[in-house]
Amino acid sequence: MNFLKQDTRQLGKKLISTLWFLGEHAFVATLFFVLGAGVIAALLFWQYVIFSPQAEKDGVVSEFEFREEIFNALLFQLEQEAASVEGANLLNPRDLFNPS
Repeated sequence: MNFLKQDTRQLGKKLISTLWFLGEHAFVATLFFVLGAGVIAALLFWQYVIFSPQAEKDGVVSEFEFREEIFNALLFQLEQEAASVEGANLLNPRDLFNPS
């Protein structure tokens, strides 16, 4: 039993000395953590911003061309709807509940 008391006392002393050491050097440890975070952020910035592939000029569509394509697509859709309305028989509507 005396061995167990001695062992817990040594563990307590080691724990107290470890906590005391960490408390004395907490500011320096915080500085190292902030410096490490800054280095990681700089590396990520370097990897994904500096070395990112640049967009080629041929691959970029101008705003005018984009709007023209959308306008033509919308015009085509409206022409299709107008053709379907013209082809519909408005005097004889179809029965929605009994399609035949």
